[in-house]
Amino acid sequence: MYTTINGIYDNGKVTLEELPPTEKRMKVLVTFVEETEPMPNKLTVAALQAAEQGDFEAVTLGDLKRQWDSL
Repeated sequence: MYTTINGIYDNGKVTLEELPPTEKRMKVLVTFVEETEPMPNKLTVAALQAAEQGDFEAVTLGDLKRQWDSL
């Protein structure tokens, strides 16, 4: 059985963010994942490119909420 649990390594200690699925003694594998900025999705990239070219329409957060609520 393999189960992945998130945790944080800091100052020589690993702190799990959730309980392991067992209480019995088991081997573990520890993988260090470097934190990176999330990659923007295609829609975000397209919007940024349009904004760089001056091809955009400014909207307020209220307008966005109304549009979202109407879906």
